[in-house]
Amino acid sequence: MLSASFSPKFNVQEIYNDFIGKDWFRFQELIAELGQHTLEYLQTYINAHSHRDGKTGTLASAMKLELYAGAGEVGWGIGKMTELDQFAPYWYLINFGGLTWAAKTGKGVPGYFGTGDAPDKTMRGTGVGTQRFTYDTGEGHFMMFPHTPIRPMNYIETTRMQLDRELQKILLYLQTHK
Repeated sequence: MLSASFSPKFNVQEIYNDFIGKDWFRFQELIAELGQHTLEYLQTYINAHSHRDGKTGTLASAMKLELYAGAGEVGWGIGKMTELDQFAPYWYLINFGGLTWAAKTGKGVPGYFGTGDAPDKTMRGTGVGTQRFTYDTGEGHFMMFPHTPIRPMNYIETTRMQLDRELQKILLYLQTHK
């Protein structure tokens, strides 16, 4: 459900009575469009800020829009946590940053970079690696012991700021098109 809070220069009831309530059906359309635009913004942001070669877009495509409307209600949500946990379990780590499970526990992770490359020890901790990591326990894998935290992408916070800007545009539109 979309919820907005305005303080201190706005009175929510006054905004509703003056702008939203008078054109409820148009407001519902605008909110549904806002959901789609917000989803597109979020997916574009994630894809534009991913820095590994061979990125699959899994995180961005795991973000889904869920619309709902009822008597006197309209809203939407993006990215159900249960679905993200299933299809992109690293969503939280990518947004907020931090240490992976392997880095926290000190355990090694078998695999390779790119098409079979060993980790480059001179690049350790620099955060400049661009090759995709492949988890592999078979022959030809390398044991890696990550120590460097993942930098946060902050896609949730950035999208929230974009949502606030878009919501202001909708309110301005409703105010000027009475």
